[in-house]
Amino acid sequence: MSSHLTDKSLLLAEGHTGVRLAARRAFATAETPARFPPDRTVRVTQLTVSLTLDPATPGFTATARLALALHPGASGQARLDLGAVTVTAVEDETGAPLAWSHHEDTLPVEALGDSGAATIVVHYTGDPPRGLYRTGPTAAEPDRPPMAWTQCQDVDGHHLFPCIDHPSHKQPITLHATVPTGLEVVGNGALVEKTEVRPGWTRWTWTETRPIPAYLFTMVVGPMVVVADETVAGAGPGGADVPVRYLAPAGTDPALLRPNLGKTPAMIAFCVERLGVPYPYPRYDQVIVHDFIFGGMENAGATTLTDVALLPPAARLDGDMDDLVIHELAHQWFGDLVTCEDWSQAWLNEGWATYMQYVWAAPDKGEDDALYDLLSTMDNYMGEYSGRYRRALVEGRYDAPIDLFDRHLYEKGGLVLHTLRGQLGETAFWGGVRDYLQTHSDGGAHTRDFQRALEASSGRSLERFFSEWVTGVGHPELKLQLSWAGGTLTVHASQTQSGDRVAAAFALSLPLFIEHADGTVEEQSLSLGRRSQALALSVAARPRRVGVDPRLTALAALTIEAPDDWLVASLARDEAVVGRIRAARALAKKRGPTVVPALVACLEGDDHWSVRAAAADALARIGGPRAVAALVAATAVDCPRTRAQVVAALGRCRAPAAREALAALDAAAEVSLRVRAEWAAALGRSRHPSAVARLAPLVTTDSWSSLLARKALEGLGQTADPAAWAPISAAAAADQLGRVRAAAASAAGSLAGLCPPLRPAARELLLDLLADGGFRVRLAAISALGSLGDNGARGALAAVAQSDPDARTRATATAALRTLDAAGSGASVDGIRDELRRLHDRNDALIDRLARIESP
Repeated sequence: MSSHLTDKSLLLAEGHTGVRLAARRAFATAETPARFPPDRTVRVTQLTVSLTLDPATPGFTATARLALALHPGASGQARLDLGAVTVTAVEDETGAPLAWSHHEDTLPVEALGDSGAATIVVHYTGDPPRGLYRTGPTAAEPDRPPMAWTQCQDVDGHHLFPCIDHPSHKQPITLHATVPTGLEVVGNGALVEKTEVRPGWTRWTWTETRPIPAYLFTMVVGPMVVVADETVAGAGPGGADVPVRYLAPAGTDPALLRPNLGKTPAMIAFCVERLGVPYPYPRYDQVIVHDFIFGGMENAGATTLTDVALLPPAARLDGDMDDLVIHELAHQWFGDLVTCEDWSQAWLNEGWATYMQYVWAAPDKGEDDALYDLLSTMDNYMGEYSGRYRRALVEGRYDAPIDLFDRHLYEKGGLVLHTLRGQLGETAFWGGVRDYLQTHSDGGAHTRDFQRALEASSGRSLERFFSEWVTGVGHPELKLQLSWAGGTLTVHASQTQSGDRVAAAFALSLPLFIEHADGTVEEQSLSLGRRSQALALSVAARPRRVGVDPRLTALAALTIEAPDDWLVASLARDEAVVGRIRAARALAKKRGPTVVPALVACLEGDDHWSVRAAAADALARIGGPRAVAALVAATAVDCPRTRAQVVAALGRCRAPAAREALAALDAAAEVSLRVRAEWAAALGRSRHPSAVARLAPLVTTDSWSSLLARKALEGLGQTADPAAWAPISAAAAADQLGRVRAAAASAAGSLAGLCPPLRPAARELLLDLLADGGFRVRLAAISALGSLGDNGARGALAAVAQSDPDARTRATATAALRTLDAAGSGASVDGIRDELRRLHDRNDALIDRLARIESP
């Protein structure tokens, strides 16, 4: 699942500086169980699922037919996974009844004989709380059509059909879906039949002949808009053409589909060429559904996407859906064709899908945009590593598989791949990737399989690399001191990382760029592998600048100590955006006379918006009249992405001039949705006396993803003005959209924290939302209750932590309870509150996968 609204890990730009280390905890405790793959005494060789359902009516009836291969040691019994359904009969292929029981998500079936093979037929009915979801009209959106859709990752397939619900187990799947005539049905594989079986009911038969795990099963039912794009010639198995379609709920403007998803055919062709392996499945659909619980899900041949993926033209001024689209498409190879052997190995799925975002963006958008995205990926991983916990990329101890879907899995996984590519070179790296995919097609893979493929292609031992970066914890934390004297450039390199399972010294090479006095640029290689070392280079004249890894070839936290003029020169002339952004960040900690003028010049003149945004952030951190004046002037720049970051930076300034400048902006005339949204949050943060009156109308203003309402609520929550309670509590009402209610919950917690007399009312509002809100709303309410530190919420939070069916909700409630426990013991709760906030942010990321587009 994805990472930038991406799938299950939305990249939130938290950054990694200034994080309270008190918030960091162990990912796994002594009580956390070790997880292992199941025994393979029984295998499903063919699964056929026949479901009859109406999206407008609860429940379904179903029959599942499973062809089984029995290991000689199976003793005539098959233990299958089957969840919250009611089994009515289990038979063999002749219709003879078999002995069975059904308890605790398990269906043991007895007396299968000793022939080595058997076929069983399971009849059941159900309306499970997970796996199958229904959407339709709501008080806020009465025109939504009824639809039903599945979401089976990580282990929810068994709530829909009996199976072995583990990624190591794959089988071909056929779906017979009988639904009211006139509705569309999307499944895996190819549509082989569509027949009216009785008046008003039509059976759709979808068959996927390649083996897939249960978590990649899909079924979407409802009235839909269907747009066919160009077929990708010769991209499929055996040179077959690959049809491409986009589907969305009836009532969706079809004109939104191609502008947001229309690069898909080119992406398929690109992946086939880059990976050297055909697209695996008969066609590729992308299906939009309302209220999807993630941003996207890479079901084999038919990805499901959130409706937020359809940006209107105004929102496309600020970004696009390309990261989400390429992420889910890349999974068709990494995760679908070759599946992680166990959830502990899931970085082979998610790390690769995350990295392919960069691989696609570099030629499509240009190296600068791609490198900025890569740096944002690193910032997000560093934020989790420094602020919440640190863990190995391959981790076998967890409470639920979804716990692993974090910034380590996505962001660090992708960055480790990028580092490997830089260390091995293009030919060896991509050759090994191709061999890995070809060797393990239609099966499972372990990290050691990927390592062996790269070793075979490169001729290098990668034991140390994988021990340090994959099965070990952390990354290089490098302090580099750069100086020149007497014709010698000296680089003192110290690796400062520490902790359990963190390598004392990582082995890697970083490029070092030296701009000489005559303007020529020389590249050297900085080879690291010891805790502390020094490199001395003969440089006759003092360099004009020195830069380290400006194109981000490796995952490493760099702290560079260098003379101010070298940093200023890097800010002005470094050839890559990463080098210039790092220079701006380093200058934010300086106070020399040249610093502010250099940052102002960058803000006014750099040719990439991300560098100008970094300069704006640095000026906000430094403060002072000249910095604020430059930010105020930059609110008029042409680039909307820059304007948004400038407005946000003004909101972080406490200077009266910044506050008045925000109040003076005519946000209604702004064409960029993102700029208007950032202005709303910044005005509230500034606590200008006009904030409540100006932000309250935005709470009821319709916009893509309710972005204006959500950011206005964020701003209201920061005003410290009791008058903000009225619009916040109104936004939490049951007739409001789920995203708005969730933002209202967060705002209620923030405002009550600043205005203690509001705490009792906030607690009651949040408990009400916890009781009747949707998934997104409940997560926000839990996080806000934890932040309030009110013991009156303990009982409700404990009930969620113990028995909620969703592991993400349980984890968030557990973190909230830890906050209350810390408060009761007299310990500082600030760090745990930070952790709770980050956990809620990560859950939002898992829900949305829209990182730089939707995330605040």
